[in-house]
Amino acid sequence: MISLNQFISLLKTISDAHLQLKTFGEGDVWEIGAYAPVQYPLMWAMPQPSSTSQKLLNMKFSLIFADIVYHDKSNEQDVLSDTQQIALDILAQLNAPEYADQFILDPSAQLTPFTEKFDDDVAGWKVDINIKVNYLLDRCAVPSTHSPSSISPACAPVIVQNSDGSFTATYPSGTANTLADVVIIDGTGIHHNVPAAKDYQVPACPVATVKNSDNTYSTTVSAGGTFTVPDSAITDSDGSAVSLPATKLFVAKTLQQLINAASVSTVKSDLATASKLVSFIQGLSSTELLNLTNTQIANLTSTQVQALTNTQIGYLSAAQIHALINSQLANLTTAQLQYILGSVMTNQFLQDNLTITQRESLNEIYSLQTGQTTSYATGDDGNLKHGRLTDFFTLKTNNIFGNTHRFTDENGNQTYSSNYVIDHATGLGWCITLQSSANWTSAISASLSLTVGINTFIDFKLPNINEVLSIMVWSQICLNYTPFNINLGSSSQMWTSTTNYSSTSAAIRVSYQTIPGPTSAPKSGSQPFLLCRKHF
Repeated sequence: MISLNQFISLLKTISDAHLQLKTFGEGDVWEIGAYAPVQYPLMWAMPQPSSTSQKLLNMKFSLIFADIVYHDKSNEQDVLSDTQQIALDILAQLNAPEYADQFILDPSAQLTPFTEKFDDDVAGWKVDINIKVNYLLDRCAVPSTHSPSSISPACAPVIVQNSDGSFTATYPSGTANTLADVVIIDGTGIHHNVPAAKDYQVPACPVATVKNSDNTYSTTVSAGGTFTVPDSAITDSDGSAVSLPATKLFVAKTLQQLINAASVSTVKSDLATASKLVSFIQGLSSTELLNLTNTQIANLTSTQVQALTNTQIGYLSAAQIHALINSQLANLTTAQLQYILGSVMTNQFLQDNLTITQRESLNEIYSLQTGQTTSYATGDDGNLKHGRLTDFFTLKTNNIFGNTHRFTDENGNQTYSSNYVIDHATGLGWCITLQSSANWTSAISASLSLTVGINTFIDFKLPNINEVLSIMVWSQICLNYTPFNINLGSSSQMWTSTTNYSSTSAAIRVSYQTIPGPTSAPKSGSQPFLLCRKHF
C-alpha cells in the first residue's frame, strides 16, 4: 500500500525528471509562490477528499500545470497547448505497469483549462485524478495496543486466508459465510471482480501504435517490446540533405552562414539579382545585422544600403554606424541621414563628412532665415529669404517626429503644455516662460535650479547672444509669436550669457526697441531672461 507522502514524492520525482517542468510543489492553491519564487512551467499537487470502497482506498488529487502568459496574451494559446501536453505526459508516466503493485491510476481523468489565474499572469490546466490502492482493513497492521473485548465462543473462530496472504478473514465458529469476490487487475489496467471460487484468465497485453505528428509514419510494438525510431532525411536551407537520428537536434543554417558560404551558388545568384535585394536586406534580423563586418558593410550596393529601415539602422552598433557613414555616405538617403543625425550620430561627425548637398538637405548649412518676408528691393532679405529653412517656422525636411515644424513640444505637437519647446533648426530646447528680472550673476545661477518639461529636464543655461538671436523673427516684435508669445515692449531688454569683451563687468543684453539689437549693460543691473539647453 502506497501512502500519501510516498505518492507526492513519486509525483515530485516524475516532475523533476521532465525536461520542461521547472518547479514542483504541493498544498493549497494559495501556497503557490507564497514562500519562494516560482520558475515556470509549474506542476502543483493538491490532495482532495479520498474514500474507501470494497477494500480499496480511492486517493484523489488535483494537479495544476501552468506557465507564464505575456501581458498582451499573444502566447496564451501556445501556453494552453504546451501545458496540456505536459499534463498528458505525467498521466502517461503514472500509468506505467511498474506501479501496478502499488496503485492503479483511474483511466478517467478530468482536464479543465484556466487563464489569468493566481498572482502571476498564467494559464494552463487543472487535472483531477484518482488512484486506487489496496486497503485490507487489517487491524493487525495498526500501531495500537488496543485489543477488542471478546466473548468466549463454544469453539475458536475460523481464519481464512488466500495463498499469498493478501486476503484474511475471520469467521465465528458455527456461522455460514461466503468468501468475498476477488479484485483482479489485468494487463490492460482494467479491474475485474471475480468470485473467489472461479478461475480467471489474464488476457494478453495489447500492442502499442507509434506514429509521427502528421501520421505519415506508423508502426506497432508489442507490450514490453522495444522500438528504435528510424533516421530522418532533412534538407537544409541551402539545399543540402542530411540523414539524422530522430533524437538528434538539427539546427538549420542561419542567413548569415548562408551569406558567408561562398559555395552556395543559389544565394550568390539571389544577391546578384537587384529585384531581390530589398527583401533580402529587410529580412536581416538584429543579430544578423550586428554580425556584419566593416568589409561587408562597405561591399553593400546602393540598393541594399537604401533598403535599410530606421529600425534596422538602430540595431547597428556605433562602430558599424561609423563604417556605414565612412563607406556608404554617398548611398544614404536624406531620410536615413536625418535619422542617424537625430539618434545615433553626432552633428560634428556629419558636419565633417557630409557633402554640401547632403548638409543643406539636413538643415546643416547656411544661417537661419530671419523671418522677414516683405521685400523692399530686389536682392534684399525679404526678397531672397536666404537661410537653411523653407521659412522661419518650417524645416526643409522632416524632424524626428515626422513633420516639418521647426518648433514642437516634447511629443512632436505644438501645444506646449509642459512649458518646453524644441527648436529643430538649432537643436536647442527652451523654457518658454520669461524669467523674472535679476542681475546677470543670478540669471546665470537660476539655470541650475530650473526643472521643466514632461521629462523634467534640468541642464538649462543662460543663452549666448547668437542663441537668443536665433529665435528672433525680424518682421515684427521679435518674440511675439507662438510658442514664445513674449512682447517685451519698446524699452524691455533681456540678458544673454555673453560678456562685453571691452568691459568685463558688463554683459550683452538684447533690447527690443523699434529696431531690436544687442547693447551692453552692467552685470549688477536687473533684466528678465530666458533659459535654454542642448536638446540634441
